[in-house]
Amino acid sequence: LSALLLTLITFTQLSAQQEEVATTLSKFPYQKTEEASAALNSMQNWNSTNWKQLFALLDDDSLKLKASYALSAYTHASAKEVTQQKQTVAKLVTGLATAKTYYAKELIIKYLGLLGDDVAVKPLAKLLSDNEQSDNAARALATIHSPAALSALQKALAKANEPNRTH
Repeated sequence: LSALLLTLITFTQLSAQQEEVATTLSKFPYQKTEEASAALNSMQNWNSTNWKQLFALLDDDSLKLKASYALSAYTHASAKEVTQQKQTVAKLVTGLATAKTYYAKELIIKYLGLLGDDVAVKPLAKLLSDNEQSDNAARALATIHSPAALSALQKALAKANEPNRTH
């Protein structure tokens, strides 16, 4: 019985979190910044489960539109304040690791470049050898404008220019 109660409590909590994400995303797209302020504040207080749900929505072709608008608004709003910017980069790096579709990865990579934090360099550098996302990762690294990002691009260029050696 206690296992059943624990399962029901967990299900109820997850349902409430899913409802919170859905309610927040219903505010996007928006016409005026004031209309999205409460939604952006709500996103600021989301836990990791809420963020996982948002990133999962980006992977779903039928549900990604509102999720992409919300992520865009949140990323741009977080760019205005250093602490929030760093927190957003950490959330996006986590989202990038779990994203499955080209679109979701491309969007997250773009926002990592926009926020321009060195925390994003390592995961972006790993994507330079990914045939599907290498161009997006290179563009994002180029927009970071840091010695670490430049170094990652130079290493990738050196590898690309190495002659193929077969013995």
